Amino acid sequence: MDDDEARWRILEAVSAIGSIKQSIENLDGVVNGLTANWYDDNPQLAWKHIRDTLNSFGIIIRKSPERITDLDELSGAEIAWRYNFWECSDPLCTKRHCRECGKHGKYGGGHLCKCQECLTDYDGLVCPKCGREGGTPKA
Repeated sequence: MDDDEARWRILEAVSAIGSIKQSIENLDGVVNGLTANWYDDNPQLAWKHIRDTLNSFGIIIRKSPERITDLDELSGAEIAWRYNFWECSDPLCTKRHCRECGKHGKYGGGHLCKCQECLTDYDGLVCPKCGREGGTPKA
């Protein structure tokens, strides 16, 4: 992301917050009415109306993916890949792992990765030695 895009995103966020502030009284009334009347009787219908209201503000509610807690939920190949590739070698580890080097943390998150092609330590984006882009499989 460059500076211009960051500025645009900030302006969009300020605009969205302004819209929310102008409609907050209406939103409070709608949510209170929906939850009071339908939460127990028909939660799916209540959620549909709440979701539609939130969508009008550009707000989307997503459920986080459930973590795998049992090896039976993974294929043998996935278990082997996690065991061999992840630095911790724990196929049930709940931490995020870099797709380039398998360390705890996200790809491009500031740690040094080891290039899968030439084994050079680098930032994970583009290897300075061989030019391979991080996160791409070996050629």
